[in-house]
Amino acid sequence: MLAYTDFFIAFQVLTAFFVGAILWFSLRAYRLTNMSFLIAFFLGFLLLESSFTFVLINRLVGHTGVLYHGTFWIHEMLQTAAFAFMASAYYFKNKELTNARIATYVIATIIIIAISVIAFLSTPPTLAFAWRTVTSPYFYLVNLTLLSYTVYRVNTTSLSSHKVVRSRALLVPAGFAILALSQIFWIYWGFTDLNDVLVVANAFYVTGLALLAGALLLILRRRPSYAEVH
Repeated sequence: MLAYTDFFIAFQVLTAFFVGAILWFSLRAYRLTNMSFLIAFFLGFLLLESSFTFVLINRLVGHTGVLYHGTFWIHEMLQTAAFAFMASAYYFKNKELTNARIATYVIATIIIIAISVIAFLSTPPTLAFAWRTVTSPYFYLVNLTLLSYTVYRVNTTSLSSHKVVRSRALLVPAGFAILALSQIFWIYWGFTDLNDVLVVANAFYVTGLALLAGALLLILRRRPSYAEVH
């Protein structure tokens, strides 16, 4: 594991950077377009950023069984919730989100984070260890399903017919597809615990986030066409 420490630290820094960039671009996009579905998209990536707070805790102090498995377990819970929010954002793409539904999203976000923190602080170490080793592959399988659905929704809700815009818009489904591919490697890692597989999974994960951040940046520079990637 020590041989990969620098790689994992670099991956976490890049992940936090790209997710932060996506959050910023999503917020700007909402302010420019007032498209309510972007709130769910923003909250999804907010949950994803929150999930990596526990990864950071793991890298800094998670050298014991208690913290190592507890922090990763909560990270996996929050990450799955984040991908569920993103998938729902595309589900509501062509539907107006009411204030009540938006409030429900916000409250759900707060509750999910609160439950994760409480679970982390109160779960016995032995239970965290046992449940994480059993549930991890299934979390990643759910993530794969949610991301696959998101790729499908992005492709079916694209409004653009201009070739230049479509080439840029392709970055969005490509980003989510690569994130889905990373989950396949994480499923394999969950059963094998091979560090080489974990490095590959993280590399695909960061690449997918980079494509999404780049796509949002490019599209924000063409403000009238922002909706074309959603």
